[in-house]
Amino acid sequence: MIYCLSCEKYPTDTKVIPYGSDFPIDTFKVRLLTNEKPQTMPVDGTDVEDLADGTKFSVGSLLYVVDSNGESEVYIYVDDEFKLWNSPVWID
Repeated sequence: MIYCLSCEKYPTDTKVIPYGSDFPIDTFKVRLLTNEKPQTMPVDGTDVEDLADGTKFSVGSLLYVVDSNGESEVYIYVDDEFKLWNSPVWID
């Protein structure tokens, strides 16, 4: 089961999007949490608790996988999919 910890519209101000740009303005920056790596990574809000089906994720969305042994991995949403993030720096 994947849970949504936070969800905010991104970008929050449509005025920052250049006129005529196709930059997505209907996406949401989310933080998701699960206790085991999903067989298939989510690509939208389908199968995520507390999130509407079809919710589009923005670049920079995070998926935290924390198992019962305390081991954890962080995945970041880029190129329309979650990828394992191997950065030693923590972001908030």
